[in-house]
Amino acid sequence: MKWLIALILLSLSGAVAAQGPYFMIGGSRIEISDNVTFDESETSLNASFGYSFNPYFGLQLDYYDLGDFSAGPATLKSQAIGGSIVATIMFNSVFGVYGKVGIASLEAELNAGGIGSKEDTSTGYGGAGLELRGERAGVYLEYMFFDDDSAKFDVASLGLKVRF
Repeated sequence: MKWLIALILLSLSGAVAAQGPYFMIGGSRIEISDNVTFDESETSLNASFGYSFNPYFGLQLDYYDLGDFSAGPATLKSQAIGGSIVATIMFNSVFGVYGKVGIASLEAELNAGGIGSKEDTSTGYGGAGLELRGERAGVYLEYMFFDDDSAKFDVASLGLKVRF
């Protein structure tokens, strides 16, 4: 809890930097549902690198570890790497909302009773978030979803955003 308070105070420390590169890292809570085997939650990490062209528009490269899930003898390990377009609306110099949509390469490894398979697919993803900004650092809270033919991943994240 102390680290969260420190992040919020750090994010309120100055004026908003509207343009330029940034890095985001956070912790995520992932829920998966595949209508067959898995219906559970997992905690994981995510990271993004982006560039804001102006206060309203940017591009972002995203990495999401989508967790390790198990159901009986079956295990599923997934991750996604993608690129997204980010649109931001700032309500004042500190608080704003954003949305993003993109395309990701989703990699899933499934093992069931000693038989394994690996699948790489492309899928769309999107979501929205809240952001508290400072001059160089801020905090974010976001919801993202990845939905391909075989499974749906819901991802809630809380993290730190640092501008260069």
